[in-house]
Amino acid sequence: MDMHTNPGGYPPPYYPNYAVTPPDPFREPVRQLRKCSNVVGWTLCGFTVFSFIASLLISLCVTLIGVPYSEEYAAFSGYTPVQYYWMIGVIYIVSLFVPFLILGAASREPMESLLALGRIRPLDFIFCVLFGFGICLASNIPANIVVAFLQSLGFSGDTPSYPQTDSAAANILYAVLIAVLAPLFEEFVFRGIILGKLRRFGNGVAIFGSAVLFGLFHGNFIQIPFAFLCGLALGYVVVRTGSLWASIAVHFLNNSFSVTQEFYYRYVDNSDAAGLYVLYASLIIFAVAFIAMIYLIVTRKKHKAPNTGDVQIPLSRRIGAFFLSPGMILCILVSIGQAIATLWEMG
Repeated sequence: MDMHTNPGGYPPPYYPNYAVTPPDPFREPVRQLRKCSNVVGWTLCGFTVFSFIASLLISLCVTLIGVPYSEEYAAFSGYTPVQYYWMIGVIYIVSLFVPFLILGAASREPMESLLALGRIRPLDFIFCVLFGFGICLASNIPANIVVAFLQSLGFSGDTPSYPQTDSAAANILYAVLIAVLAPLFEEFVFRGIILGKLRRFGNGVAIFGSAVLFGLFHGNFIQIPFAFLCGLALGYVVVRTGSLWASIAVHFLNNSFSVTQEFYYRYVDNSDAAGLYVLYASLIIFAVAFIAMIYLIVTRKKHKAPNTGDVQIPLSRRIGAFFLSPGMILCILVSIGQAIATLWEMG
């Protein structure tokens, strides 16, 4: 009898050696990141919807109250400058704050865990703020490169701006809107809610993702790279200090510098000499920021921020999960559409 056959004459059964595929350790974290990206993307799209609805409701209320349209203030949509900036402020706050307040409240994480409001280390806080301020000013360089490129294509290279007025009350409202309200509410949204929700996937994901969305939020091709680089610096100082107040301080300094520069050119001196004064001030800020950067590098191990990500997802999968969710795709398309429309409008 053949030893390689069964007694009945049949060959022994064959059992193929199937390879056992190990479970994907990144499947669930990637799914959670895509879900988080999707929710944040839809919420940012909600800002556009809320802006439109809030504008309609306020216009309706103003009409019902009987506020007349004035040709003298056509640049201010027919309202007085003070009325105009009040309306802009209300629309901005409601449209940005409400959707993300709802997102934070509906989140499983407690609001205090999303917002970095930890204990402040004074020296680290000061150097982080100085460093972040310098990076924000330096971010104007790539923005100016984009301006030059757009001008070479025949576009004006202008960015959207509010109409100007000599009304002291309106200018105060304008300064408060740009230098105070914008830092508070934008930092609450981008370095508070968004960065807080993304930090469980790693600090790098949180800083980069919130910076990308901060850039897209500005909705024009000149400010997108500027705001993205600022967003990287703002996200870093929050992670490094553990305090949202650090990014609010940086944002306040940057916007205050911009408003001061605008008013100086408008009311004090708009000559070439004034430009040199601004340049000298910028160089001093850059020098201080460089010193702050040296301090942060030297002390990075002592004050290293914990990486809150549970699993270190591979870079390619993090990028795919973040950018390829339906809500994020729509958010990107809406932002690009706004940027194209702005480019066309500005000429």
